[in-house]
Amino acid sequence: MKLLAGSFTASMSDAELRGEIISALLPPLAHSGDGLDLEFSLLLAFDSLLFDRYCVERLEGYSHPVVRRIVQSIRTLEDEGFAVLYDFPSIVSKDRSLIERAVDVTTRDFSNWLPHIKHQLVQYDDVLPKLENSFGTLLSDWDKQTFGIATYLLAQTGRVNPAEAKEIRHLIDTTITRRRKNDENKRLREIIGSVVTNVYANLHLAETFDAIPYGWRTLDGFYDESLVIALRNIAPAAAEIKQCRQFFELAFREFKPRTVRGWLRLLKDSRIRDLRAQIKDSIREGQSIDKDYAQRKLAAFLETEGRIKTYKTCSARVGECVQIVGGAIGGLLGALASPEMGIVGGIVGGVTPYMAQEGIDKIVEKKLLSPHAWLYFTSLDDEDKAA
Repeated sequence: MKLLAGSFTASMSDAELRGEIISALLPPLAHSGDGLDLEFSLLLAFDSLLFDRYCVERLEGYSHPVVRRIVQSIRTLEDEGFAVLYDFPSIVSKDRSLIERAVDVTTRDFSNWLPHIKHQLVQYDDVLPKLENSFGTLLSDWDKQTFGIATYLLAQTGRVNPAEAKEIRHLIDTTITRRRKNDENKRLREIIGSVVTNVYANLHLAETFDAIPYGWRTLDGFYDESLVIALRNIAPAAAEIKQCRQFFELAFREFKPRTVRGWLRLLKDSRIRDLRAQIKDSIREGQSIDKDYAQRKLAAFLETEGRIKTYKTCSARVGECVQIVGGAIGGLLGALASPEMGIVGGIVGGVTPYMAQEGIDKIVEKKLLSPHAWLYFTSLDDEDKAA
């Protein structure tokens, strides 16, 4: 299964792309050892990530350490076969007229989209301080606004004016509480249209590559509304993304790899199938991967360890009896041939049952521990954690 790491630039015109818009170039991110990096946990649910080549090449032009780390991670994943780069804008441009007609039809009555554009403001107010903390002065006036407001102003005036952006925010915030003028309706529809165009472009790319589109938190409502219109259900994949994200963030934070090399060791281990199966099982059983999840799984593991210890104690006692009887029988049979063979027969008769019992013990232990193989796997030492 492939994940389309959503591109904001796929739906933008050449004129709109000329400005400094680093936030529109960024892939899905998460906190790593010492700052932001790719959200590697997505690869617990998906075999590969699809990126926009244009975005990656634009990011390579930045010297900021966080941006360089992100680009290096993408290129490393690409070298290892976990990431693929495509020319998203050229694919979208072939069907741009179809996408524009679909957007025109679905936004004529834009009342269904108004709650989502308001929610986007709230979400971006939460995201922006984190971006500022990581990227500082790299953020332009474009980056400090939501995608809809920024692209609307850029298309209208060729620049993003903070005062005009503030005026539009006020219009969006108060739009439900008062009657709107015709020019305000036109402005709102165009702002909503730019966001819906981007969402539709990414859905088109997802269909093209038979992939699941990544749903940015600031665009959740737009994707939900668009997927209802498109009659497409990606809820199972969305649930899996959430569980994968929470696996290392909430449940097993101390086991989270801190570098791209650490993630690659985890992803290349054949036991990752056990981990993915564990996450799917948690979804099917309605279990939430939260802070208590680790305690529940560790308790089950310790219970299994206790069962194995009890089994081995009983097995050892039975084995001692079998060794004594086997040695006696072997010695008796050997003595019938000669005294020397009696000694050899006693040794063989005693050791053979022991070896057989030891083999059985290992099989039983492996069988009992098999449901917990993923736990051993995630707790493997990560060389990078000590760095």
